[in-house]
Amino acid sequence: MNVMIAAYAASYEAFDSGESKLGKNVLAFHRMIRDQDLSSTHALVSPQIDRTKGIDLQEKDIAARIISENDRGFVINGARMLATLAAIADEIVVMPAPSYQLSDSEEAKAHAFGFAIPVATEGLRLIARPTTGHLNSGSNMDFPLASRLDDSDCMVVFDHVEVPWERAFIYRDVDVYNGVQRTTQVSVQTSHQFATKDLAKAEFMRDLATFLAHSTNVDQFLHIQNGLAELINCVEFVYSCIVTAEKECQPGPGGTVIPRREPLQAVKFMFPPQFRRACEIIQIIGAGGLFANPSYAMFDSDLKGDIEKYFQSANLESRERIRLFRLAVDAAVSSFSGRQQLYERFFAGDPIRASANYAKTFDKNYSIERITSLLDRWESEEKN
Repeated sequence: MNVMIAAYAASYEAFDSGESKLGKNVLAFHRMIRDQDLSSTHALVSPQIDRTKGIDLQEKDIAARIISENDRGFVINGARMLATLAAIADEIVVMPAPSYQLSDSEEAKAHAFGFAIPVATEGLRLIARPTTGHLNSGSNMDFPLASRLDDSDCMVVFDHVEVPWERAFIYRDVDVYNGVQRTTQVSVQTSHQFATKDLAKAEFMRDLATFLAHSTNVDQFLHIQNGLAELINCVEFVYSCIVTAEKECQPGPGGTVIPRREPLQAVKFMFPPQFRRACEIIQIIGAGGLFANPSYAMFDSDLKGDIEKYFQSANLESRERIRLFRLAVDAAVSSFSGRQQLYERFFAGDPIRASANYAKTFDKNYSIERITSLLDRWESEEKN
């Protein structure tokens, strides 16, 4: 979110058009949350109702839209999703998603908005999903990731919420709404953050799998070594893409630089299946040991002696083995892991639509000219 808002602020003039001059509000918001060290979440997409239709063509009146305006601002009614961290955030930023364009119809203008307001604004409600943490676990060490790192994904309900004019970034301006991802380069800047996040995850899964395999000596098996090699290669792939994107950056607006887009796109499309594969590799390494793994709290029970004797492994005492295997369960098997896998699949938008758009906008002339030149040369050699 910090990078997203900074990218908007660096390109604040992109929010100005013949319809409105709201770029100054974007710049002011960036300065405010920077100076006050505020936490923000976002709500970029409308609820899934009828996915064959645009939001301005939906029969059910659910998606957030502008319903009126006054001297103080405009009024939003309806819902948006998916606001991660919303329950503990200070501000919510409501902006366009990368993959969902509005039509040029009059009805679409009611959905062409962008703004930021405090989460505590009157009329704004959050509907959070249930936690992936296991509330009846004997110890936080039983699900060490979920107990510490679970996100609170929320549906955001705007019940006649008034947005002050000074908090408005886009107002009934379809052209700015549809173009803001491109004109501000925000998707490239945030892609660099996505890739950095992916690198941290890839390194964690590699290290966890390596330790897990060592604990029972299964790293002596050929198929386990092949799985570990996949995880090592995944780390190097993501790292190489980040370094390439940084080294081949270009000057951007407001004194910024813009990372090269193409390596980051490669990470965006390639990492989700690699992450799911990492979970599978950890499942294969842990095998049945991921099932028969008691609560860490049982070290304080009457069965402590049995736990210490029967849950050792070749290279670990029982306490170290149980905490390692509990971590592996949470990383690759639990509901927390399922949320992470679904998140990686869809967090950057619909992967099918996004990859299709990427292929459609790829400059094909170079490829065509290169192959044509090759065939022309070979044909010329054949004639001679």
